[in-house]
Amino acid sequence: MNIVKGVADLIWRSSGQSGEYGPVPQSGRFSPPNPTVCFSEVGDEAILKALLEKYVTAVDEVEKRKLFHIFLKQFLTIFQNWKPFNLGQTPEETPTLEYYQNIGDVVVGCSYGHPTEVILILTEEVSRVTRLLTNNQVGITTSINMTSESWMALDALAVVTLSIHNCKVFGYHGGIQKLTALMKAAVVQLKTITSALPADESLLNTMVESAGTLQKILVHVVSVICNFIDFHPSIEENVQVKSTNTESSVARSGEILINPCTTVKSPVSETILSWHQKTVVSVMEAGGLNWLLEILRLIRRLIMKEQWADMFLQHLTLRALKSALADNPRGQNHFRSIGGLEVLLDGLGVPSIDSLIGSDSSSYEERNKNPLQGIFNLHVLSLEVLREAIFGNFNNLQFLFENGRVQKFANSFCSVAFMLQEYKQHKDSSGEHYMGEFEVGKRNASEVCKEDVSSPFLSDPSYLQHWKDYVARLSAALCYFFVEAKDTKSCLIQSTISRNVILVSAAYAELSVKWFTRVLLTVFPCIKACSDQNEIPSHLRIFAYTMQRYVLFAFKRVLLSSPSLVDVFRAEGVWDFIFSESFFYFGLAPTEFSGEDFRSNEAPLMDDEGYSGSVSSVDQVNVYDVDILQVEVISFMEFAATLNGTSHNLPECTVLLDALEQSACNPELANVLAKGLLHILQLSAEKNCFFI
Repeated sequence: MNIVKGVADLIWRSSGQSGEYGPVPQSGRFSPPNPTVCFSEVGDEAILKALLEKYVTAVDEVEKRKLFHIFLKQFLTIFQNWKPFNLGQTPEETPTLEYYQNIGDVVVGCSYGHPTEVILILTEEVSRVTRLLTNNQVGITTSINMTSESWMALDALAVVTLSIHNCKVFGYHGGIQKLTALMKAAVVQLKTITSALPADESLLNTMVESAGTLQKILVHVVSVICNFIDFHPSIEENVQVKSTNTESSVARSGEILINPCTTVKSPVSETILSWHQKTVVSVMEAGGLNWLLEILRLIRRLIMKEQWADMFLQHLTLRALKSALADNPRGQNHFRSIGGLEVLLDGLGVPSIDSLIGSDSSSYEERNKNPLQGIFNLHVLSLEVLREAIFGNFNNLQFLFENGRVQKFANSFCSVAFMLQEYKQHKDSSGEHYMGEFEVGKRNASEVCKEDVSSPFLSDPSYLQHWKDYVARLSAALCYFFVEAKDTKSCLIQSTISRNVILVSAAYAELSVKWFTRVLLTVFPCIKACSDQNEIPSHLRIFAYTMQRYVLFAFKRVLLSSPSLVDVFRAEGVWDFIFSESFFYFGLAPTEFSGEDFRSNEAPLMDDEGYSGSVSSVDQVNVYDVDILQVEVISFMEFAATLNGTSHNLPECTVLLDALEQSACNPELANVLAKGLLHILQLSAEKNCFFI
């Protein structure tokens, strides 16, 4: 046991007076980690312990690097599927006093974490890679020569940071500062290369290769940051990165599908919430938020230059920002001050279809077999990040309201749908048909992407389902910008990340209704404008129809929580919008939804608190005689007209009577409207001065 502690002390002292492995005085946020973890004396861990001791005691540098390589290769082989026991993640797992008494100062075996000296060695390798990037102006004239040991060390760091104990050790010894320094060095180099990239990338293949290498480095760095700040047990997304430069590596998921609104259900302990806040602050103080945003800026610049951009890096960066901004007013304000809101509004992380189709590189094929699905996921995740950046923050929401940013948001929100429509029009006009049979083994990345993009327009069932799932997740994410009010003076909001209860002002609640309404008034006319003369493309009809259903559900959810906001709805013209060609008279439900049983006011991705299933006079209407969306609209207006706490329902009754007048030639619809008005009269006669 003393040998293990002595090895750690040796590494610590060998760093000199620079404080490289010592506690970081400027933050002081991490207490000395306890207990100490050491390798077991038997099995695979005994082998690792012996290899580690050989590495530490070696004097010759060449021999030392060889031993380091062997140790890392063995380490990754043993722990490639490692899942640590993170005690205290949920309230049921909170450590007891008896546990702390029994565990002692030393834990033998790596079920809980890894020896401190392993984490220190990996941290030192991070500094080594940083020096490689900063001491030499690589990437423009020379390639970046990353050794296999460095790649494996970054892989290993992504593994060890799955453990909260290891993260405490990493934070205590200044690891997050060193990691941020590496991120900064890689971003600076990538920025230099991106600025110097010529239009003809064949002129400087070295620069293109270096840009890819730097993105791989950033994938590793950001994955560790994600592990460091995000420990919720229900997120099955522990990021483990695959390096193409190593023989032994940790498995990496190529595609990550996460429901943005129902990911987090189980509660977390106060210990984990406190740890999350501490790690987020440490990342912010090290400048991590700034450099994560710079990564998004660089990716956008690469996309604009039609260069290859790593989708997985985009996903990781957005995920890290989402976790860092959730329930963090200080982080939200800082994010706005450094231009983060503008960056998200400008692109929302959507790559160009043309740049994907033009990418015939092997790296493209390796990283994304389904580029369109990747675009869908990135778009939804980008919207979630923007939501976390403004939610509960009046100044940030006001920022989105000003200077034409509602239009910019609407354009970004619809960007994928419009991109596909533009691609379809180009394909139709050029007469190209990409769905022909390709010989196995002769299909390159361009052909894969062309088939992927064209499939939704050919009603392929699998791609159609992908599209329906995407627009459902996107609509739910948009509706979660909306306030969930608990009373007239303030709103108690359940965070989508930590489920903390946070206070939102009545002014914010009112502004959110106004902003949400302005977005809808902009989005739906844009959808209509994309129609081919009088016909709206099927994928846009699915998009609009899904949004309509989720919007109705969100409206009802807000009014249930805070009936007083009905006055804001009235003032903003929500009822006129609902009974317009953008909604009530939009047209029949797409045929792709035929045969599906949609109950009134039901939104599967949002209905986690019992808001659906309300009683209405139109619940028993035969939906085959009247369009289901029109039935849902009438049911919602019944609900709005009979709300408790309102003095009258004149606006609601007025729009229903106007609709009844316009439906004189449609007896089935007129019958439903008349029943709705009768139901309102029966339930709240005291409010119905309109009928007197």
